[in-house]
Amino acid sequence: MSENERDVLGLATCQWGVITRHQAVERGLSPTTVSRRVRDGRWEIVHPRVYRIAGHPVSFRQRCMAAVLWAGDDAVISGVTAGRLWGLDDVTSSHVEVTVPRSRTRTPIAGVSVTATRHLDRLDIAERDRLPVTSLARTVVDLARCLGPDSLEVALDAALRGGRTSTTAILHRAKVVAPSGRAGVGVLRELLAERRGGKAVSGSALETRVRRLFINAGLPVPVSQHRIHDRGRHVARADFAYPELKLVIEVKGYRWRSGRAAWLRDAVRDSEMAARGWRVITITWDEVCSSPGEAIGRVRRALGSNAA
Repeated sequence: MSENERDVLGLATCQWGVITRHQAVERGLSPTTVSRRVRDGRWEIVHPRVYRIAGHPVSFRQRCMAAVLWAGDDAVISGVTAGRLWGLDDVTSSHVEVTVPRSRTRTPIAGVSVTATRHLDRLDIAERDRLPVTSLARTVVDLARCLGPDSLEVALDAALRGGRTSTTAILHRAKVVAPSGRAGVGVLRELLAERRGGKAVSGSALETRVRRLFINAGLPVPVSQHRIHDRGRHVARADFAYPELKLVIEVKGYRWRSGRAAWLRDAVRDSEMAARGWRVITITWDEVCSSPGEAIGRVRRALGSNAA
């Protein structure tokens, strides 16, 4: 194997196993050699002038890289595809979406959708898993146009969780790239307003859904991630709480029964809270999916009895 071909294969490895014809020729392979590699099955055509090197496993990230290489130097992964790469809850994608500057409009091809924009600033571009991708703030703004309100809220909380981005950063990008009439922007701004002023972001996608259940049912919005202390000692951090009523609501995901050690920790924590006069109500994933009315009814009755 020639030095030039080793250079080409090394670049492909850094690009999830794909390379362009231009990149190969730029590194010393002749167009004839490239065509030969395709004919003998060592390289597989993924998109026009984009190839997968045999032996590299097919993956979602490989498909993303192939789409970016086909779309051009200024292209970035965007939309729901970017949301999936950022690991946002409630965001799935079976196709690949890229965004390009409006001056570089490309005709979509199978498996790849192309969005052209006038606004793609340096602030909007990041790197994720060696892929050019819209920044987390810009990704949330773009998701507002294609997700329903519930899924958008879940994705927003996932983006804000851990301080990866902020309500200020998202709102700033929305003002620049998303005019008021754009679909979903009004919903996004309402969700951002709810989370400004130091309000805690929910700790999981399930907690976000439960919080929305409270709001839709007309219940007072509880405090998220409330810390309970006793004489300066930390006792517990509750998923939700009505501190003035000493009422805690804990949410349990569909895996909550697994793990004896975790179950024991939860039991001890709940006992610690109960010993200090806190009432604990548990809402499970199954209830949120199949009988949310029953869960809300328990909370409503508890609010009434505690207030009394």
